[in-house]
Amino acid sequence: MPIRWMTVVSLFLALTGICMPAQAAESLAMHRWKHRVLVVVAPSSQDRDLRAQRRIFQEAREGMAERNLVLVEAAGDDPSARAIRREAAVDGTRFQVLLIGKDGNIAAASATPLTARGLFGKIDAIPMRRDEMRRRP
Repeated sequence: MPIRWMTVVSLFLALTGICMPAQAAESLAMHRWKHRVLVVVAPSSQDRDLRAQRRIFQEAREGMAERNLVLVEAAGDDPSARAIRREAAVDGTRFQVLLIGKDGNIAAASATPLTARGLFGKIDAIPMRRDEMRRRP
């Protein structure tokens, strides 16, 4: 069941431009210098905070895309989730959300869902993002 669910979610996210396809999302290093990554970790795919973070991301998808932000989930105990958690150096026993910059460093971390406004504020304060905004036509 988890694989079917992940396939459906990955397809939806890929089609909406919110997230890279599942095979690309398996390694955070693949996003370096291309995307900012919102890594959402939860003990299960039914976690209340995980669902809330998904909803926040979806409702603000235009702003997320403008900031080159992709969503990567590491929920449950499948091999892909374990690999993401290992790469992010977090465990899967509780909800966590990490904002990882294009340089691969953690820009923010929280034990509760991050609001779109909070995410945008953190991202827009990053020097690389400010440079991107200045260069944009």
